[in-house]
Amino acid sequence: MNKTLLIGIVIGLLAGWLIEWAIDWIYWRKKCKQAQTGKSKGKDNLKKIKGIGPDIEARLNQAGIYTFADLSALKQADVEKIIGKVRNVADEEKLIKEAKRRADKKARKKVKKDK
Repeated sequence: MNKTLLIGIVIGLLAGWLIEWAIDWIYWRKKCKQAQTGKSKGKDNLKKIKGIGPDIEARLNQAGIYTFADLSALKQADVEKIIGKVRNVADEEKLIKEAKRRADKKARKKVKKDK
């Protein structure tokens, strides 16, 4: 009887811990994704991305791209169309990858701050 009770308690604790861990993981993953995809009221300094100067940033802003998340959501063809003639200076694929990295970093900071 005592062994069965002890085994039941251990299994219950492990199951509870596993369920709590899974719920937390799903919750924070969802929060991070919401923070990343949500339109922010602010404006990121897109010039922090190598290859983006004042001219390219101005063109992106004119197209409604103000944050790293906005830029990371674009396809390479969209960026080429927005940048136009200056595009030979910038590697659109690298711009999008860098914007994605920065958007992820910003989203993680926001989630930690909201805790």
